[in-house]
Amino acid sequence: MYMFKVIYKLIDLGIDIYYMDTDSIVVNQAIPEELIGNSLGLFKLEQEIKHAYFISPKLYALESVDGKFIIKAKGIGSKLEFAQFETLIKNEAIVKAQERWFKDPANATINIKNIYMHISAINLKRKQVMENNKLAFTKPLIVDQDNIKNKNI
Repeated sequence: MYMFKVIYKLIDLGIDIYYMDTDSIVVNQAIPEELIGNSLGLFKLEQEIKHAYFISPKLYALESVDGKFIIKAKGIGSKLEFAQFETLIKNEAIVKAQERWFKDPANATINIKNIYMHISAINLKRKQVMENNKLAFTKPLIVDQDNIKNKNI
């Protein structure tokens, strides 16, 4: 609930929100000083971003102004490179092998297998809107008696 209050305040101030998660938010400009600090519920500046791709929740890449690259890809770890996010933003998929360990208690062994992860921008919870062959933004979907409709925004 606290994050929603912050979001609404930032929107009222004309600040664009590019991405958010449980404990973080990425915006296009400085947030008000009263929201910054070390106390619980306040924000701290972790990075100033030069370039970023936000594909879906927990799938993004950032390049900071000091040249540091931060890549988050849940389930695949750091196996993606920054440049590959350009492929994802064009709505093209990437396939990566991910080593996984499987316990076999009956035989007292652990088996290691490569699982092929299919990574894409497809999100079944939102309608993708493309501009110039790139994913520009998404719109919420409404499910009404088994029919999926686009919500007009």
